[in-house]
Amino acid sequence: MSQLDAVIEDNRFNSLISWLIVAVLVLAAVASVISGEPIWAVFVTGGLMIILLPVGVHRDPSVMPPWEILVFAALPITSQFFNLPDIFADLTTYLAILAIGVLVVVELHVFSSVKMTPRFAVAFIIFVTMATAGVWAILQYASDVYFNTTLIQNKTTLMWDLVFATAISLVASPFFAIYFRWIEAVDVRGLTAGEGL
Repeated sequence: MSQLDAVIEDNRFNSLISWLIVAVLVLAAVASVISGEPIWAVFVTGGLMIILLPVGVHRDPSVMPPWEILVFAALPITSQFFNLPDIFADLTTYLAILAIGVLVVVELHVFSSVKMTPRFAVAFIIFVTMATAGVWAILQYASDVYFNTTLIQNKTTLMWDLVFATAISLVASPFFAIYFRWIEAVDVRGLTAGEGL
């Protein structure tokens, strides 16, 4: 099993924590709709679709992405419900975009004919994160136009958002290479010990 294949976990502890995070995200999507923030509902729903892809492919609710990555995807919920300062809200949004990028890359590797080495996957995570940040900017603009929100303050702020999302992906992506190696080591030790067979 490759480092990327090992990231999609099949164990009870991971699935329990992952499903708890999914439940929080579902509640957040509903709360976003009720509170009149459709853009967050769309963001959370899109994230949920990516998170639940392994369940749909395997038709097994215990096959879930690692809870550690899902925590990053759930971080913007913290900023939404606890009214953290804007700088922390922005940071958590960038981390969530990064987490979505990681999930897309890993699931593309595991569930399609595309196979990537961990080094290429780390580089690809950067590009997917940048693309996701671009889609997020488009959704914010659409929300401002059609729902009269004020998510994009001005062009300068929008450009800095894209720069920060890219910078965070550049800084954080090497840690995912280490994480992939750690996941593979844990998986190999578990199989050696007779777990998961």
